[in-house]
Amino acid sequence: MKILSKINRLFSIKFFPILLIFFIFLVYGYQINRMGIYWDDWQAILLSNLDVPNAFWNYYLFDRPISIWTYVFPLPVLQNYPALWQIYGILARWFAAYGLWVFLRGMFPNRNQEVGWITLFWSVYPGFFTQSVSIAYCQHFITYGLFNFSLAAMVSSIRNERQSVKFTIIGVVLALLNMLTMEYFVGLEFLRPVIIILLADKDVFKGMKLISYTLQKWIPYAIGLLVFVFYRFWLLDI
Repeated sequence: MKILSKINRLFSIKFFPILLIFFIFLVYGYQINRMGIYWDDWQAILLSNLDVPNAFWNYYLFDRPISIWTYVFPLPVLQNYPALWQIYGILARWFAAYGLWVFLRGMFPNRNQEVGWITLFWSVYPGFFTQSVSIAYCQHFITYGLFNFSLAAMVSSIRNERQSVKFTIIGVVLALLNMLTMEYFVGLEFLRPVIIILLADKDVFKGMKLISYTLQKWIPYAIGLLVFVFYRFWLLDI
């Protein structure tokens, strides 16, 4: 019983984030001192060494100009040190996994262990073999984390009606920042109506009431999605 109690504590709010970062470092960080700079990592390194103030903006202007914040902010600290970029990449993966955990805890508040195990397995998903390309792929994990935290905020807005407006604003802002930074996870936005339906009180919302409730909760995020479409396919004209 004591062992089970200790295991349960590991999946608690207090200890799980620490367990998660330890687990991810154990899997991906054991050769940090032997890692280098690979593939598309070099373009960020090159741009940072050009000593041209708008080098990043000009390079990404045709495609993802807003995405440069994921490079510009850490570059003064990490510079050209591969080990530091590897740590940054692992922390970006942890950020995404932590966001998933927060979202799933909101969805299933009484399933701490199940949610914890899902998050741990997700954090080391074997289909992604290029964690070592830390500079290029940190963007992907940061934006995935923003999406996950946006889902978590949406769940909180439904669970806590008194603070619904506040959490909805947070959720929409994070969703927009995710999409405007990188468009990889835009398709996942269409999961929102499904999540809203799953969270709706089925004793209160049935039939047309359920459809109306779902649309009401989803509209702010749908507007955010339309803003992205306008930005991506009209302003950028891609």
